[in-house]
Amino acid sequence: LHLPGTTSPRVRSPWLAAMVEIDQLRKNSQPTIPTTVELELATNPFLRTDSHKLQQTIKLQGKSELDVFTRVRELKDKVLSLETDM
Repeated sequence: LHLPGTTSPRVRSPWLAAMVEIDQLRKNSQPTIPTTVELELATNPFLRTDSHKLQQTIKLQGKSELDVFTRVRELKDKVLSLETDM
């Protein structure tokens, strides 16, 4: 994945490529948005509830997409809660 108009190397993991790119953009005081639908589909877990790898990671293999979405939301809320406690 390579984001247009940037200089980051091609990385196999879309999520990792996006994180590298975002880090570079932020270091250069550049905007990190807008994004593309392609990038969001590749990196946003809320848009990948049908992903077997995501389901396996959160131990909800074979569960409904609503169950997966709900658990991803719970995990995100927990992380955000931890950040505000620091």
